[in-house]
Amino acid sequence: MEKVTSSAGIASVEPVIALLSQELDRLVGRPFFGRFKPEDDLGFVDFSKAYMVLSDEAPTWTLLLSSLARNRLAGRASYQARQNISPHHEEIYVISSMMTRCRARKSSNYFAKNFGLYLASNGAKRRLIETCAGFGLCDTYKWVNKTVVEIAKQSQVCNDYPSFAVRSSHQEQDEEALSSTQCVSGVR
Repeated sequence: MEKVTSSAGIASVEPVIALLSQELDRLVGRPFFGRFKPEDDLGFVDFSKAYMVLSDEAPTWTLLLSSLARNRLAGRASYQARQNISPHHEEIYVISSMMTRCRARKSSNYFAKNFGLYLASNGAKRRLIETCAGFGLCDTYKWVNKTVVEIAKQSQVCNDYPSFAVRSSHQEQDEEALSSTQCVSGVR
């Protein structure tokens, strides 16, 4: 396959890029692709519902990713496909969430915030959270902890979020905010 380097070749893909951009922009603000709210069901993403939103709002994008994610051996008669499993819905959702976050960082952060909180609540080390943040999967360790403090302040009841980590190895955290979340377990 040849590289598209001529102006005519680039011009031929511009309508497709415009269409995909419009579809991704329609996803921003929709459930599972909008702004994170502390009152959302934390740490849980219903991938089948997220995929429905994705396929309704961005059908061309969804078809493109679904086609590209198909196993390269799927066309062979001897290929045994996975039975009763949604084909790559999780992966397609995560890729789509990352793309909408690239396009609207603050208003499309649902997955990134949720995933960061999930990592922290399960005791992930700072290094792992920072690595995932570098890949665009979640916020940095500092922002994850700020989100936890915000959730704890809003709830005013530590039992609502018993496993979220708040402790940081850096002492620049607001001591008052940390003292309001004493019942929350820490990250090592």
